Amino acid sequence: MMNSLVKVIFWTVLIVGLLAVMLTAREAKAQPKCMPFEQMLEVERESFGRIPFASGIASGGIFVIFVSPADRSYALVLRPKQDTSQACLLGIGADFSPIIPKHLEQGEPT
Repeated sequence: MMNSLVKVIFWTVLIVGLLAVMLTAREAKAQPKCMPFEQMLEVERESFGRIPFASGIASGGIFVIFVSPADRSYALVLRPKQDTSQACLLGIGADFSPIIPKHLEQGEPT
C-alpha cells in the first residue's frame, strides 16, 4: 500500500514538474527580443537581408515591418511608445506579399 502511494506521489510530482518547465520555457520563448532600434536595423539588414518596408502608429508605439526583397521573409517590430529608441521583435514570417485593393491599383479614390 505504501509503495503504491509513493509511486503515485512520485509520478504526480514528476508530471507537475515537467509541465512547469514546459510552461516556463514557453513563456520565456514568447518574450519579445528587444534592443536599440539602430541595432535592430543592423541585425535585420546584415543577418537577414531585411529592410524597413512600412510603419504605422499603434496604441503601444510604432510598428515597423522589415522585409527581405530576396526571400520575402519579414519581421514585425514594435518601437514602444515609452521609448521609441528601443525595438522589440514580435514575430517573423515567410512569403510576405502586400495586399493592394483593386481601387488603389487603378488609382480610384477611396
